[in-house]
Amino acid sequence: LFPIFSTEKQLLVTAAHRAHEQGLIDYDQPVKRHWPEFSGTPEKESLTVRQLLGHRTGLPTVAPRSFDEEALTNWNHMVAWAARQPAKDPGTVSTYLALTYGWYLGYVLENVFGKSIKDVLDELRKLFLDDIERGASYTDVELARELSESVPSDIS
Repeated sequence: LFPIFSTEKQLLVTAAHRAHEQGLIDYDQPVKRHWPEFSGTPEKESLTVRQLLGHRTGLPTVAPRSFDEEALTNWNHMVAWAARQPAKDPGTVSTYLALTYGWYLGYVLENVFGKSIKDVLDELRKLFLDDIERGASYTDVELARELSESVPSDIS
């Protein structure tokens, strides 16, 4: 498993909305309802799924620089770290969870769906992305090259 950063946020949010549609999650429920270890401060006790989805949590946006690649790619280690982080004034300030969103929302989704985040995301990929060809074929690359060579030099 690898860290989930910006390219996967859309899939995580889609999974959260599917959970909501299925009645598995309420946006206004506290995060701790789906992640009991996610507590410890009054601010975290009231932090909602809606605030998490909207990056309005007051949680740390990046992992410590002291974490090496092994730590950052260890799901259980990072989830345990994320559970211990303090929240500062949830709901009051937008703090883009650039590198930590996957651990926060991902673990909530694991608990909501009762399966690993990998399985949750694989299910979404099958639903929405199976028919999409990833990457350009050789023919597409050749066509793009030919088209770019045909552009007059004074407008390229």
